[in-house]
Amino acid sequence: MRRAGGVFVGVFLCVGGIQAMTGFIPTAPSVAGAAQSGKSGGSEGLKFTGTSAPVRSESVPVKRYESLINKWGNKCETLTPALLASQLYQESGFRADRNTVSSANAKGFAQFLPSTWAVHGVDGNGDGRRDIWDPEDAIPSAAVYDCKLAAYTRDVPGDRVSNMLASYNAGSNKVKKYQGIPPYDETQNYVRIIKRVAGERFER
Repeated sequence: MRRAGGVFVGVFLCVGGIQAMTGFIPTAPSVAGAAQSGKSGGSEGLKFTGTSAPVRSESVPVKRYESLINKWGNKCETLTPALLASQLYQESGFRADRNTVSSANAKGFAQFLPSTWAVHGVDGNGDGRRDIWDPEDAIPSAAVYDCKLAAYTRDVPGDRVSNMLASYNAGSNKVKKYQGIPPYDETQNYVRIIKRVAGERFER
């Protein structure tokens, strides 16, 4: 059990918690093109829906993070700023320091495993680096990864948001295999908690 942002969670709430136990690396289309677009602040060549409401004012402790979440939470129709904020809150409690490392070696603001970051990390602020520790890279990376997973599992039956979140935790191949949320307590809890906290804490 670890404490995340004041909420006790009895599961690994990190990108690929099951990946860390099984060696499975989630499969999704490469976001290398999106990473290259970071030269113009991370949004060149990327489309944003602009349709979802921003998070509740002051629900995110740092205004710059709130702005990034509001922007990147509109990366695709399946994602919202409230959902993205809820994920990041559960992953790290919005902590942006180098002590934010899980027992599974997930790192940083969005708790990416290094192997996942190597493929899916985005240079969100256009400084020429993809820094797992920098929220200005981690927030866009989490959003881009969410949206790639949503696209990859769009034909899976059930709720698309739940399938996206389950893919973020357990891997998109597992969601495809089980045609929905896999029968893992960790993943089922992850989906339930992210959706509940999004509504209770971050939605306007």
